Amino acid sequence: MAFPHITFSLRKFISLLIVNGLLWAAISATNLHKTSIILFIILIIIVGAWYGRLFFNKKHNSMWRWFWGASTYFSLFIVISSVIYYIYNAQATTLVLGLFLAGLPALFNKKIQNQEAHILSEIQYAQKIVFEEVRTTLKFEHSSCLGSLFVWVPIIIDIYLISKLFDYATVETLLSPWQVVPDRFFVLFGISTLLLFVYTLKKLSNLRIFATMLHFFLFFSCAAIIYKIGFGFDGFVHTAAMETIFENGLISPKTPYYIGQYTLVNLLAHVTGASIQFINTSLLPLMISITAPLSLIWFIVKRNLSKTIRPVLFALLIPAGIFVSTTPQAVSLLLLLMLIFLTRGENSKASRTIGSLLSLASFVIHPLSGIPALIYMLFVLTNTNERTPKLIFGFYTFVGALALPIATFFQTNSLPNISALPEKIKTVFIFLTTLHPPDASLIMQFIYSYKHFCLPIIFILFVGLDIFYFKKIFHKRQSWPLLLTALITLINSALLSVFDYPFVIGYEQGAFSQRLLFITGLFLLPFFIAGLSHVLEQKSLGKNRGQNKLFKYSFVILFVCAITTAFYLSYPRVDRIERSKGYSTSIYDVETVAEIKELAGDKTYLVLSNQAVSAAAILVQRFQPTIQMKGIEQFVYPVPTGGPLYPYYLEMVYDKTFTKTTSQLKKITNVDKIYFVLNHYWTDAKKIIPIADVAAKQTIHLKKNWIFEF
Repeated sequence: MAFPHITFSLRKFISLLIVNGLLWAAISATNLHKTSIILFIILIIIVGAWYGRLFFNKKHNSMWRWFWGASTYFSLFIVISSVIYYIYNAQATTLVLGLFLAGLPALFNKKIQNQEAHILSEIQYAQKIVFEEVRTTLKFEHSSCLGSLFVWVPIIIDIYLISKLFDYATVETLLSPWQVVPDRFFVLFGISTLLLFVYTLKKLSNLRIFATMLHFFLFFSCAAIIYKIGFGFDGFVHTAAMETIFENGLISPKTPYYIGQYTLVNLLAHVTGASIQFINTSLLPLMISITAPLSLIWFIVKRNLSKTIRPVLFALLIPAGIFVSTTPQAVSLLLLLMLIFLTRGENSKASRTIGSLLSLASFVIHPLSGIPALIYMLFVLTNTNERTPKLIFGFYTFVGALALPIATFFQTNSLPNISALPEKIKTVFIFLTTLHPPDASLIMQFIYSYKHFCLPIIFILFVGLDIFYFKKIFHKRQSWPLLLTALITLINSALLSVFDYPFVIGYEQGAFSQRLLFITGLFLLPFFIAGLSHVLEQKSLGKNRGQNKLFKYSFVILFVCAITTAFYLSYPRVDRIERSKGYSTSIYDVETVAEIKELAGDKTYLVLSNQAVSAAAILVQRFQPTIQMKGIEQFVYPVPTGGPLYPYYLEMVYDKTFTKTTSQLKKITNVDKIYFVLNHYWTDAKKIIPIADVAAKQTIHLKKNWIFEF
């Protein structure tokens, strides 16, 4: 798609300059957050509309033009602000400068337009779009009063379930959010899914899109709502880093990753005045509930898979635990997902341009998903020329298969341990054979059978159907980018599984390999959705079977059970078959950190604790104070993802060598005091407490935690 007769718009430049200037002034005033929010929304609306008009012609719906235009704007901001951060810093002024620079390419006009747009006309145009969409969205179905009521039932159920999640929110220690969620919650979730599935059988409408978005939000927001203090460990680290950047403009040392998300969250914090923690926690559930359904609908519409949005729900058949909390990896993967469905839906110059920006934004946020995104876009751009030799694709595949292992080698300074591969394969088979204990309930048997056996078989089946059967697309070059990138990530997953990562805790050593396996599935997801859509649209099955009520009802029941199962599996679990290993940070851990700081006074100290207490320390103290250990500055609490203190904590809890370990640490660090924290839930806590109490100078029992001073 060419962009002929493009001219620069002085009016747009003045409009952009004025809005950015007013936004900077409102942010600098610190007490004009309502004004800055309004100006920020205006900026996104007008620049998104500019980009949409620049890339797409009038045959595209205005909302599609704005959605991909706004995606372009944010992608450019993420890339440009990351570059500015590396060169200078990420203060409010430079972030607004990044917004201004990201909007500059949108200042060009197609000469065929009759009139140049200026800020007032753009606001009026946006206002017209918004009111039209709201009017259409709130419009009842024309079929009947019962039909009008039915439209709102799944929406009301989802809103009710989201409100109940806030009731279940807790500051207590959790292994799984399902410990505080009753079984009836899943029953209502299943009913809502069933009603939404039936409701989306009709033609595409704005209200159906909203209902689907709301269901996505419910699916992915449980952890963000239930864990009041925070979920996981990485989120605390990233929040502390972003808070430091918010206050100082940078954090040392400047890392070559994560910054894309850091600058985006900091910009939103400056604009809204909300806390970094709140914005970071809310970011991914809101982003995925908007961008994922819209990207999928784009793919469905452009590929003419269905006249309904029912295939959007097919994405929820897959457990996606990586998307339940905001981390750079998750945000980067979401951009990759948008990229895949954008370019798979329409192969045009506009989609390739926007896709290139999305891949760059994904890369500056997290390289593990950013590198596959760049490789995929390389294939897409190369594939535009039908005369490109097949040897070129083979060369790219070979180089891509080595990209992440080489990057891992430089990161870990170690070679892959190939001899460990047979043992890892053996472990997988042993694990699969012990999945279903005989005393597990029928529901648990179904859940884990779906996870480990049914879902992989169903996924591969429909991917294969779409590739090899429907429309014979396997023989068309348009499928090569997805298939070759999936092959590359699969090879990388196998190679990364034999690396040792010294900065990662033992039970998460295979995390990088598993994430790449998930990315492989993302590249195959369009084939899965297309294959399943073709079958359900009766493009290959006979009409008799398609009309068979038993077949339809059975499918609907299995479909609802599968999505409810995927919802359950997307979060940590404590059941008869699997038990999560990570306890959440509780209010008791936060109080423990405060107590230790008061006990230490002006003395130097370090603390040996588990990762939940360390996360609380990062939340409260933000990597302060530090000590010198072997010539390197270290946080006084152990960090399981890196640092030398955590092995000493493991010595204390497993070997119970309290006097020996603390004496050795005092010689190495020259600190005045060492504190050992034991949580009430730790294995053998009752045996450890009396031994540690005898060895310690002082013991403090603080509600559910014990503090031992040495």
